[in-house]
Amino acid sequence: MLPLAAVTLIIIIVFAINLCSSLDEIGKPLEKSKEFIYNHDTIYIKSEIWGLTSDHVQISVTDKRGDLNLTFYYSEIFYSIKNDSLILYAPMGTMADSSHYNKDKVKIVDLQNASEIYDMSTNHKKLGIERYSAYNK
Repeated sequence: MLPLAAVTLIIIIVFAINLCSSLDEIGKPLEKSKEFIYNHDTIYIKSEIWGLTSDHVQISVTDKRGDLNLTFYYSEIFYSIKNDSLILYAPMGTMADSSHYNKDKVKIVDLQNASEIYDMSTNHKKLGIERYSAYNK
């Protein structure tokens, strides 16, 4: 019984050392960004993924001037430019309360339910809408 206990203890120690050596990476969010020109300004879309299981996701949409500062707590958003307006599509309730934007130039379309989110995910290209995902390249 002693050899089994010793082997178990060694396994636990090795696991603990391995876990401690990778703790630095746990605190660092995975970041990704994209930029494009809209209405003579650069728009930045940036995502951050963090947490022990990478289950915390945030997508920010900003501009250089500071007129646009939107935060979504979801893994993907969709966007298009039509009639001189930037249109952002995101699941309802995922936009942070602290977000601000010019409502004359930026439109937010809430995707109301899982069916609408699925339809957008599968048909966005046909509709001329771009997809930004925190997880995919």
